Amino acid sequence: MGEFSMPERHANGLAALSAWDEEKRKQLYRALAELPVTLCPWPSVQATIDEVDTSIDAQGLAAAIRGLNSARLNHIDVAESALVSASVRAVLKHHADANKEELVSVVVNLLALSNVRLATKAGRLAVDSAAHVHDASIFTDLRPIFNEDGSTIDAAIINCTLKLDYATQEGSREFYVTVDEDDLTQIESAIARARRKISALRLQASQQGLTIISGDFTDE
Repeated sequence: MGEFSMPERHANGLAALSAWDEEKRKQLYRALAELPVTLCPWPSVQATIDEVDTSIDAQGLAAAIRGLNSARLNHIDVAESALVSASVRAVLKHHADANKEELVSVVVNLLALSNVRLATKAGRLAVDSAAHVHDASIFTDLRPIFNEDGSTIDAAIINCTLKLDYATQEGSREFYVTVDEDDLTQIESAIARARRKISALRLQASQQGLTIISGDFTDE
């Protein structure tokens, strides 16, 4: 595997962790291994690091753990030993005085967290589409109908506008569409049907012993 760059803050977190004594590192690994698998585990990872030692940059280390797991997914055809070596070299570019053997141990143990790796895969799969919605709202207003010279209101209509906030690879986007009461009924029916399907799939997955990973995909 060739060289790859690592943000300095990530390297700082890994170097700081490598300087911990072995028992405290084991304590962190055990705590991280007990975290539930969710679509976005990183806030929990950061909180867990803080619980073990508040002196370290928990956000930076959590980002480094995320970066290692993303690199593993991006280089699935690369041997893990090669990924570990490349990661250690990337840290040493920022921290030449760091203990190489301890860095290897840190990277190996972080990559061995199967729950974090599974959560990384799940989070990526959850947004593996052209766009994904992160917020929705409906604006409802009364729109007057004026007479020909605009001096009086003869009638009015109720107008609803559905707004979707969604993200693409290019960034955040907004989509607006007018909906009437019949449209709202159809949307409600479609949502109810989708929820029934979700319940059926959860039951099927439970019967087959599969874990359904859920939760908000909320980043920092």
